[in-house]
Amino acid sequence: MATKCPVRFAVDDGRSTTTPRVTKSYSVPLSEKDSLSWGKSLLKKWTPLLELTDWTINLTAHETGVLVTPDGEPVCMGTIAKKGTKSAIIRISYDYDWNGVPGHDGFELSFVHELLHIINVELGVDYLKKGFSEADEGRWGEYEEDHIDRHAKMLIKAFDKP
Repeated sequence: MATKCPVRFAVDDGRSTTTPRVTKSYSVPLSEKDSLSWGKSLLKKWTPLLELTDWTINLTAHETGVLVTPDGEPVCMGTIAKKGTKSAIIRISYDYDWNGVPGHDGFELSFVHELLHIINVELGVDYLKKGFSEADEGRWGEYEEDHIDRHAKMLIKAFDKP
C-alpha cells in the first residue's frame, strides 16, 4: 500500500528535515535498532562516494511525530550540521512506513538527501538563501529541496547498479 506525503523542507542554521515520501509497492516500519543499523550501512556506502569521510556523522532514531517541521508537520529524517564543525547528526523517524526496496523512494533516498544537505552546509550553499527576500524564502526552500532530491535520485540510480 502506498503512502503519499509531499517532500518539504525546513532549513534553519544547518537544520534540514525531509517529510515522508511516496513509497513504491510496499512499505515496512522499522525498529529503532534496524533503522540505526541500516543508517550505519548507508554511511559506509555513501560517505566515501560523497567525499564526507572527514565528517563525524552521528545517527539518532526517534518515533514518528517527534521530528517535525517548524509548522508541526511530521518528517521522516532531519539533519543538523554547522559549517566549520565537520560534524552532523542525522535523525531518523524509525517507525515510519519505509519503502522496503533499497534506494528509490524510501529510506536510502531520504538518507542520501540528508547527506547532500551536509554538503550544502559544508560548501556554504545555505548562504545563497540570504539573497532571497523574506517573502521569497519559500521559493528558496522549494528550489533547494527539489535540487537536492533530484541529485539524490540520480546518485542512487548511478550507484545502484547490479
